[in-house]
Amino acid sequence: MRLEFHRAPREGETRDCTEPWTFVFLRSNGDVCLCCHTPPVGNVREQPLEQVLEGEAAHALRSGLLSGELAPACRTCPERGSTSLEVLRARVEQLVSGSDTEQLAELRRDNYALKETRAELLRERDALRQHANNLEAEREHLRAHITNLERELGR
Repeated sequence: MRLEFHRAPREGETRDCTEPWTFVFLRSNGDVCLCCHTPPVGNVREQPLEQVLEGEAAHALRSGLLSGELAPACRTCPERGSTSLEVLRARVEQLVSGSDTEQLAELRRDNYALKETRAELLRERDALRQHANNLEAEREHLRAHITNLERELGR
């Protein structure tokens, strides 16, 4: 029996890797790689990074992952296991659509608004406590005033 720790993906599978959509490795000579194991997809000394990332070589690497027609470096990758094409496509779709990013931003906005509301409520609570203390102090004064008025009326 032969153990396969880094087996090549089978038919209908691909590498479980989203790095070509989320990672850029820039070498000191200007080479741009979309992973530590793949060859360069361009060079920033020859063209802007945006063009390299949207260029033919980068597109081919990404397309290969999505179709299961892997580049040699991806086929023998020691870092990532295998997954179905559908699972990887769904993960990439989610990354590209930015829905997680939008959800996270919305949650951060909601959290900030809740913190502001909490701070406002705490300030209001403190003001109400101070008002209650003032009313308690005023109560003693009013009782003394009522006593004085009753005395004057009872003369």
